[in-house]
Amino acid sequence: MAIHEMDGYHGRALMQIIRSDEFTSINRYDTSIRSAYVINHNTGLYVKYTTRENSPWRFSFSADEWSRLTPFASRYPRMFMLFVCGYSKFCVLDCSQFISVTSLTGESCWTEISREPGTFFRVRGNVGVLDGSVPPSAYPRRVLQ
Repeated sequence: MAIHEMDGYHGRALMQIIRSDEFTSINRYDTSIRSAYVINHNTGLYVKYTTRENSPWRFSFSADEWSRLTPFASRYPRMFMLFVCGYSKFCVLDCSQFISVTSLTGESCWTEISREPGTFFRVRGNVGVLDGSVPPSAYPRRVLQ
């Protein structure tokens, strides 16, 4: 089995969960969605990554990816989007935060995350700007609560 670039970014993110006392299990949601995981049997986690090290980080979603993401979010009311920003920065949004800033309009949509050193993440997307900011310490705590 080949090891892909994605495996390193997903692995770093998932290790944050595995090291937590609240961790019990990680499973793949569906083989057709390589970035979707089920955490502790009841929480959906969708992982997007970028290799770019410096802020801002932009993540795109195609219409096809969006169509596969929708049933996953429907099945797991506790659903989170995890954005891996470069080698070691993690920004987590719950599903309602994500859809408040990003929505499929046409063939694609996007989410952009920025962060100055020592500050919280700021999030905007193709349909809005997130109220407030996201602390770097939110992941993996929010996913495991």
